[in-house]
Amino acid sequence: MKIDNKITEFKLSYFILTWGFFWGIAFHLYPIYKVDFPIGDGGMFYVMVRDVQIINFHLPKYTTYNGNNIPFIYPPLPFFLYGIINLLTNIPILILFKWLPTITFIICTIFFFILSRIILKSYLLASISVLGFALHPTFFSRIIMGGGGITRSLGLLFSIISLIFYYQLFTQRKWKFILFSSIFGSLIILSHPEWSLQTFGIIFLIWLLNKPNLNTLLLGLITILLIILFISPWWIIILKYHGINPILYAFNSGYKNYANIFSLLMLTFSEYMYFPIFSALAILGFLYNIIKRSFLLPLSIIIPFIIDPRIAPQIIIIPLCMLFSIGIVNIILLLPIWIKNNVYIEFNHKNNETLNLIWNNKYSKFILGYILTYLLLVSFAKSIIVSKNYLPNTVRESFNWIMNNIPSKSKFYLITGDYGFE
Repeated sequence: MKIDNKITEFKLSYFILTWGFFWGIAFHLYPIYKVDFPIGDGGMFYVMVRDVQIINFHLPKYTTYNGNNIPFIYPPLPFFLYGIINLLTNIPILILFKWLPTITFIICTIFFFILSRIILKSYLLASISVLGFALHPTFFSRIIMGGGGITRSLGLLFSIISLIFYYQLFTQRKWKFILFSSIFGSLIILSHPEWSLQTFGIIFLIWLLNKPNLNTLLLGLITILLIILFISPWWIIILKYHGINPILYAFNSGYKNYANIFSLLMLTFSEYMYFPIFSALAILGFLYNIIKRSFLLPLSIIIPFIIDPRIAPQIIIIPLCMLFSIGIVNIILLLPIWIKNNVYIEFNHKNNETLNLIWNNKYSKFILGYILTYLLLVSFAKSIIVSKNYLPNTVRESFNWIMNNIPSKSKFYLITGDYGFE
């Protein structure tokens, strides 16, 4: 079989990685550059940052939001971090809410490449994983929004970094990973409750699938003890202020969207607006890994829906992007070659032979180009939609007029166009 043009895995990986980074950054910056106010909601978190600042960065007993004496038991790291940055730089909190979640997400893409490279052991697979991650529509609406985004973005960041260290801790079984595993495990707990719960579920899965023994059990227990120690200043104060009941109530409150389980069963979990090519390719990667008896990534999609269906569609993006890359490289790009030569060829990541077979097949190159273009267009469309989800100046002026001219105990009838809120 003659090979005319040659390409190395490094060159192709570098191109795809650059493509994903560039357009991912551009499309995530576009919505917040276009608007003059943080995207999405966030009034309560704004007040909580101010609550921390008012009492000189001690942990408040209650938040002053709406005057309801809500116990301040939410993980406090984002509020302290944003409050300190505001104090040191004099950048308004609203500007920080607008920009920092997106900047944090950009940092996430870098660490996600490291995580993908460690798990998939291939620069090409890791670069395609980053492509899917950086352009995935879920993160536009969940991470860069000004309110919930300040906690979710940190939750995502520390989740990825925690997985990097815990994966190496339980696969290499070396004590040198204990400290950083514990530090970033603590940081995710102090950032976002649901992301921390889901992340430790995946960490337990990593431990379970890597032939656990007394050594790995001991490694895991030590990290747990260190995490309890590191976060003790927070949980001791919470127990002193409120006891255990508000924490138990918090885990049983909120919107438990168990209907999300059906999105897993019906394969509609990707939030793609058009034909879900991403999901289809990820499913191919899922089946490929099952056949190869590599269960970490497939189970990492299922377990989050058991732990907490509400946030599961967000956490599974991490394994989905890796399965997406496997579906592309190990199946879909090789399909034209299988058909042409009437023989099954396994992709070999140790040399460039199969990669050059793909590169010299016009159908394989067309498929790769189409996927790159498709992800680009969907991401761009999502960024335009998200850029309209903010509070315009006219509405803010109306709120100011109401505050200055209407008695404080007046009642309002809201007509939103949504029957669920009328």
